[in-house]
Amino acid sequence: MANIVVVAPHDDDAILGAGGSIVRHLNHGDEVSVVVCTTGHSSHMAVLGITENPSPDEVARVRKQEMLAAMLYLDVPVGNLYFLEIPTREVSDRLKEVELKLRKLFAEVEPDIVYFSYPDAHSDHKGVNAAVKNILADTPTVVGRQFVIWTKELAAGRPEMNPNDIPEIPENATVVTLSEYERLLKCNAIYEIRSQVSTRPYPGWQMQDRAILGPSFLRYFLRGQEIFVPYDAIPRTKKVPLEDVLSERARA
Repeated sequence: MANIVVVAPHDDDAILGAGGSIVRHLNHGDEVSVVVCTTGHSSHMAVLGITENPSPDEVARVRKQEMLAAMLYLDVPVGNLYFLEIPTREVSDRLKEVELKLRKLFAEVEPDIVYFSYPDAHSDHKGVNAAVKNILADTPTVVGRQFVIWTKELAAGRPEMNPNDIPEIPENATVVTLSEYERLLKCNAIYEIRSQVSTRPYPGWQMQDRAILGPSFLRYFLRGQEIFVPYDAIPRTKKVPLEDVLSERARA
């Protein structure tokens, strides 16, 4: 049995990027933990310009509830779901805080494999990638697998994303083909994230002109494949113990 940790910048990233693989690991008897780094509060404000009905605080509250429901489909225990509560789009600005929280969690869970976001045009994806890589430099025996979210094609027409900032998928990427069972559970899980996939998911919320995650975006991720870029950590010359990291942060 292996310990698996999925570090997602945003709640939907865990399902989109590795939902089917989570199901596969659990069916193989592995232990899976999922870490959601950000609150998701600004999704409607940043993408649609909506600040009322729902408010950013309401979006954050609902997205946490949705993620709890989504994990039931994937069979991830509630106790294995962690929320770091970093405001969305602030991961890169609060990188030391994110890294410290992840170091403490990794010390507790002791992962054998870590899934985390491949760096693309989103600042949170870049920040999570940098934080996890910094930790893996101290734990070179842990296997790193980067899941791909944004491609140049998916970013086309999205004003909040710059396709020029999105790297090409490298040749050493691995494409994992999901079974129909894995794909179905992934589909059910992502549609629990109603605030992201519907134009009016809840009574009292205003009608949107489009969903945060549109039909073409969802078709891409529910096609039955997941893409992972391997990461081979370069060990530090001297490992930094967690206790030293904690004391250093306390003095700062």
